[in-house]
Amino acid sequence: MKNLNWIKLQIAFEQIDPSKLEGLETASYHLLKKCIASKDTEKLTGILDDIIQSSAYSAEFEPILNLTRK
Repeated sequence: MKNLNWIKLQIAFEQIDPSKLEGLETASYHLLKKCIASKDTEKLTGILDDIIQSSAYSAEFEPILNLTRK
């Protein structure tokens, strides 16, 4: 994930509807918000890994996951 396009990530993040999230998904949303704002690649990687492997996954996060898999 060295060559992330932070602008595209920000746009994808803004498409997330927080009202569709619950529990751990909401916590993940707020962590993602902080990581994208600070452009912290290391923390972003960790949070996305946690989202994929846990019950914090929501289809709302799919656009961000798609951008970071490239």
